Amino acid sequence: MCNRKRYWLLYPAALLYGAVVYLRNLLFDKGFLISEEQGIPVICVGNLSVGGTGKTPHVEYLAGILKERFNVAVISRGYGRKSRGFRIVTTESPVEETGDEPLQIALRHPEITVAVDGNRRRGIAGILRSTPSTDVVIMDDGFQHRRVKPGLSVVLTRYNNLFTDDILLPCGTLREQRRGIGRADIVVVTGAPPTITTEEAARISASAAQNSSLKVFFTTPVYDRPQPLFPDRCRVAAPFSGAGTPPSLLLVTGIADPSSLVNYLSGLAASIKHMRFGDHHSYRQRDFDSIAAEAKKISDRSDNYYIFTTQKDAVKLKMAKGMAPEVAERIFVIPISVTTLHDDGKQFESIITNYVQGNRRDRTVSD
Repeated sequence: MCNRKRYWLLYPAALLYGAVVYLRNLLFDKGFLISEEQGIPVICVGNLSVGGTGKTPHVEYLAGILKERFNVAVISRGYGRKSRGFRIVTTESPVEETGDEPLQIALRHPEITVAVDGNRRRGIAGILRSTPSTDVVIMDDGFQHRRVKPGLSVVLTRYNNLFTDDILLPCGTLREQRRGIGRADIVVVTGAPPTITTEEAARISASAAQNSSLKVFFTTPVYDRPQPLFPDRCRVAAPFSGAGTPPSLLLVTGIADPSSLVNYLSGLAASIKHMRFGDHHSYRQRDFDSIAAEAKKISDRSDNYYIFTTQKDAVKLKMAKGMAPEVAERIFVIPISVTTLHDDGKQFESIITNYVQGNRRDRTVSD
């Protein structure tokens, strides 16, 4: 949120922005602009706000739920890529041509189809041409891409920045008015503490549902065992593998909201030095030199130290040619997944799979 002075300075811009967004949505709602169904189940994962709500881990969560029974595809715009138009993403694709998040998804789920296209309607058509057996498309960050009419919309909102407490850009972080939640089928409150009480969850659910029948779920991040970024160059034992002294950590992130990861690691490390870069940061030689310099400061104090980074950053750092050997041999990736709270996982999975099962095209898919 803005401070009071900044709020009043930006308030006219927020009013103008809100009017433009309202008019655009109204034109879609009244049919002057067309939202088209795609003839295939489409699950949209998006949000009302800018910034990190955990879309990529939740896209991966959905892919994990569905891929055992259905042929799954993901379409993303591929933010930050240097290429244009439609592209299929493989595990061998250069990150410059795909963007970091689509490549991350392809690496975690190589058995599904991942594609990028700023025009999601064209992208879905491209997927169906290249992979006609596709049963369901997960549309990453497509809630405001209204030319595609999804069959199921999942809107994410961060526990520490609920859309119900937010305001429009540029005063706040909302991309559109809060009433836009009415287009959603499911709201997921991400980054919720595992200790959240049923009473607090019920209060947030009632507020998020906006007096409708929206289903509201809560998820929390789960961090898996750290893996070396360069297994063949790693020269140290796996972190947190014994009962010894907690190590010092250098954490390198280029994601929108690293707070959950920082909080998690704070309970495991003796100290943390956080080098925080902007979301989707493209690493350059000066960044590698800065990382090496910070690692040297830590190594001068202790031999028991590690360098950690995120999966999203790893797809770019792994291709780095200017990384110092003393960094490469100590850098680890910490995988992230999500889990639902309050035993709601089966209900969430049931809604997702029933939607796809009930709307898939007329052909046989082995269950």
